[in-house]
Amino acid sequence: MILGHMLSTPLILVAGVVYPAYATFKATQPEADAKEATRWLHYWMIFAAFSTVEWLLDLIGAWVPFYYELKLMFVLYLVTARFKGASAICTKYVEPVLSQHQSAIDEQLKSVSDKASNFTVDDVGKLVNWVTT
Repeated sequence: MILGHMLSTPLILVAGVVYPAYATFKATQPEADAKEATRWLHYWMIFAAFSTVEWLLDLIGAWVPFYYELKLMFVLYLVTARFKGASAICTKYVEPVLSQHQSAIDEQLKSVSDKASNFTVDDVGKLVNWVTT
């Protein structure tokens, strides 16, 4: 372990959040290229998925030699313009799955949205009763 948790965390924060946030800002400017905006949308989609499972990977990976170095390299692979890793992962794996299940996902999101729009104070009481029983 060369980097470790304490050193890799700020590096991953800068490489995985700060720089992409600024690059996304630049990509949303009127004079920016649409391909660049798409690249950063792909990045944020993959980074969100990675962030969702990162805590579980950290529990297991902390025991793996060079885990934090590999994690930093993965984030750099996603971010860098040379590799465009997020776009590669997105177009090869994520987009085909989402396209295949798009109608079912839209249906579920509409159902949840409809339920949320009809949410009342009485529903909170029902939820509290359900959780406590």
